Amino acid sequence: MVKSTRLFMNSGTTLLRMIAGVLISLVLTPFILFKVGIEEYGVYALVTAFVSYTSMLDLGIPAALSKYFAEYETTDQKEKMQKSVTTAFMTFSLMSVVLVGLAWVSRTVLFDTFFPAVEDRGELTFLFFGCLLSFLLNIVTSVFPSMLQGLQRMDLSSFVSFISDVVTAISILILLGMGWGIRGLVYAVVIGACVAAFLNFVFVKRLYPTFELRVRDIHLAELKRLLRFSLQMQSINVASLIHTQFDKILLGATLGVRYVAYYDIAGKIIKHIRNVPTSLIAPMLPAASSLAAANEKEKLQKLYERSLKYMVGISLPLFLIAL
Repeated sequence: MVKSTRLFMNSGTTLLRMIAGVLISLVLTPFILFKVGIEEYGVYALVTAFVSYTSMLDLGIPAALSKYFAEYETTDQKEKMQKSVTTAFMTFSLMSVVLVGLAWVSRTVLFDTFFPAVEDRGELTFLFFGCLLSFLLNIVTSVFPSMLQGLQRMDLSSFVSFISDVVTAISILILLGMGWGIRGLVYAVVIGACVAAFLNFVFVKRLYPTFELRVRDIHLAELKRLLRFSLQMQSINVASLIHTQFDKILLGATLGVRYVAYYDIAGKIIKHIRNVPTSLIAPMLPAASSLAAANEKEKLQKLYERSLKYMVGISLPLFLIAL
């Protein structure tokens, strides 16, 4: 069931985590630039922009998991909860292995096509595959924060994200301070991703002690069920990804990595402002799914009306600030 206090806590902790992320980013960016230089930072920004397209690999399934997990929890269908999460995890794992293999085989063509301005191919290979593994780790383990969100415990998933950001920031300060350069930045990101995966799994086991990843729980029917919902949302995710990342790739191919760095730094604040309204929507999905599963139509309507008012109230001032 949905309690207003739980919904308020989920939205509040999500917002606080975003504010903390903005502050960490504002503090770290000048330090990173000082340690690695504008050119190296531009290469890193260009590589992460390209690799971020691997997030399309999730097919919108994490959002579908959050929705169905909330429904299964409300209707006490623990067997389906187990099957849906295991199926998603194994699917992501298989797709990630295939993608890494394809990327390695075609790396020369990829680098010549999308990174012609980067001369040091050895460094580019390390950056590319380091960032790729970090992104894929986040995708594969995204089932765990999706479970927490489905259980309407976004306070926990936000806490994990905050700890991961802090660990990443500390790792960057230490590794770059030791002179590791751009490779230290990649190592720090991978460390943060590993910490997030571990903590999310720990919290899932505390809230759902019987959860296990078992091969026998892989079911094609559950995958089809997830995809029926997720693919409807994936077009929005793809459009957003193209809108926010393609310009960096275009800049890198036409003007060089230095301009990618300038653009990325200038766009950080706008990116965080843009993410505020969308992040506050996230707690609404499992809440609405839980109400729908319980056939609480009147409460569902009130949730929709109230969330719409809050979204307009928050988005309009942010829009005016961005202007």
